[in-house]
Amino acid sequence: MKKLILLSICGLLGCSAASLSAGDNGVCLSAENTLRDFYAAINNQHCDIAGKLRQGYDKKQCQHIKNATVISVQPQTCTAGQATFLLEVKFQKTNNRTSHFYGTVALANTDQQGWLITGFQSGNTSLASPTSPLMAACWTSAELSGNKQEKAIHKTAADHSPPAYDAPNAPAPTSIGALSHSIRSVAVPADKKILAITFDLCEQANEKTGYDAEIINLLRASHVKATLFTGGKWMRSHPDRTQQLMADPLFELGNHAWTHGNLRVIRGEELQQQIRWTQVQYEQLRDGLLASACAAPFKAQAAQSIPPLPSVFRFPYGTCSPEALAAVSGQGLAPVQWDVVSGDPAKSQSAEAIVRTIISQAKPGSIIVAHANGRGWNTAKALPKVIDGLRKQGYEFVKVSELLQMGDPVTASSCYEVKPNDNVKYDKLFGKGTE
Repeated sequence: MKKLILLSICGLLGCSAASLSAGDNGVCLSAENTLRDFYAAINNQHCDIAGKLRQGYDKKQCQHIKNATVISVQPQTCTAGQATFLLEVKFQKTNNRTSHFYGTVALANTDQQGWLITGFQSGNTSLASPTSPLMAACWTSAELSGNKQEKAIHKTAADHSPPAYDAPNAPAPTSIGALSHSIRSVAVPADKKILAITFDLCEQANEKTGYDAEIINLLRASHVKATLFTGGKWMRSHPDRTQQLMADPLFELGNHAWTHGNLRVIRGEELQQQIRWTQVQYEQLRDGLLASACAAPFKAQAAQSIPPLPSVFRFPYGTCSPEALAAVSGQGLAPVQWDVVSGDPAKSQSAEAIVRTIISQAKPGSIIVAHANGRGWNTAKALPKVIDGLRKQGYEFVKVSELLQMGDPVTASSCYEVKPNDNVKYDKLFGKGTE
């Protein structure tokens, strides 16, 4: 019975095959029970019991915690003498402030006391551990981690060729929100300190942009949910990376147009293609992933967890027209913009400025825009401080689609960066904006 219970836990939490062997199942379960008992003791203010379960624990710390919610526990290594877990916990303190921990916890099996918690370490940003069984089966940690060279941007001959077929086979998604307007943020309940951080991954017809592995690794190591707005041509240029992002339960992929077209200028069928072809490219790569040999044991679960098509859309350049808004709506997509601008495409925007901007402007229901295609110049350097700073303020990161389900969209009749008409200049600067 214990083995069946643990396998069920691993199915939910994504234990990798490399982490656990059949002989370690009971060991992991025993150590995990001690970890959960520790937080149960804190919640019941049994601080003496909590002190016996964690080495060197200050019982005064326990007295200042009103509630500790264990969000996830993922076994990493389990032997007869020691065990490690990836742990995520959210705390509410007696002064009503909240805090958050995500990282590694270590336990040792002592002769006298049984399992004892020996230490905690915040998320290691140098690792890119698989966060689901599908990912562990299809890619090694080294393959997921990537390298800084992938961030480079290369000019190429212009490529305006379409995807393999013209329109997606899956039905259009059912969108959330007011589709005749662009979504700037979400009005959430007063007790919800949630926000969404988003990253654009796109390229024009005459370039191959990058993949900022350092950003993605940071998000994974810190267990931060994010929405990645991917261009259709970018997905075609980065098929393996796209499938890795699809397979990761931390992320969702949104539509960011085929070749980053300025949809305030582009009209008619060309406008429709910028949206539709991106849906096709996503669908084609998703189908390829589900049909791969490594995904076969998880195909049914993956088909449920990976959406058939993106359901959210971001306008390139933050520009739109009434026709473009109608076109996005017509293909079942929610047009998502932002209310916090990181400014990371500007080389002059320092990491300190990015941190200061995001931390000072973020509010419950915010949507933050940044880039992970080689055009976020200091984003990776700023991201750890952004994550830590927002979590210290009690914020929880959610995907955009989740944010939209938790409140009412705050919308605008036009599309802009910070205030109406501030991006009109792009029409003259970039024209169609596709190359």
